[in-house]
Amino acid sequence: SGDDSSQPNGGDDEECSICVIGGGVSGLAAAYTAGQRHTADDNNKTTGKKKVVLLEASSTLGGRVQSDVVDGYTLDRGFAVFLEQYPNSRQLFDYNDLDLHRIDPGALVKQRGRDGLSRVADPLRRPRRLFNAITSPVGTLMDKARLVPLLRHVVTKSVEEMFEEEETDTLTCLRERWRFSDSFIDEFLSPFLEGIYLAPLSQQSSRMFHFVFKMFTVGSVSLP
Repeated sequence: SGDDSSQPNGGDDEECSICVIGGGVSGLAAAYTAGQRHTADDNNKTTGKKKVVLLEASSTLGGRVQSDVVDGYTLDRGFAVFLEQYPNSRQLFDYNDLDLHRIDPGALVKQRGRDGLSRVADPLRRPRRLFNAITSPVGTLMDKARLVPLLRHVVTKSVEEMFEEEETDTLTCLRERWRFSDSFIDEFLSPFLEGIYLAPLSQQSSRMFHFVFKMFTVGSVSLP
């Protein structure tokens, strides 16, 4: 068409080699990684000069990993804990600069028909809580015994090996591979995992379950 009024103003255009859309954690990591690689390429003079541009619609970066202060209270926007063992995080972040504060391992569970909260203890990192772990009303004794081979699996297998395993949905994995009771799944594993993925267990990957369980088992959970 002869009418160019709908075309963008050439003076506002900006050329780049890579454009990353979204300044959340993934976008920031992608832009940083691309920039580092392009810097290495430029230093080696294997390619021409490259430019990475990150576009973010809001006035701040970080996506859901941000906090707002309202009436003196600090409110987190997204999932509020940080798993220190994530491989990419260990490569990208300086943990000393983050000033991480570790959270006591384990969980408190509200069970139907019981007053108060029931503790799910982590005797691997808190050996003194072994008795609490055994006597906790969350899960049967058989469920607790069946946690042992699961823990051994995620501790001894590498991340790469776990992602090469045959994939099922997480609900099938918990019932058929690890043979946990429905009550243990419903009371603890389901709300725990569905709170992370915002999807029912039947729609979650067994590979991702093993990966996240490994991150919780071998690493610490913290907040900056």
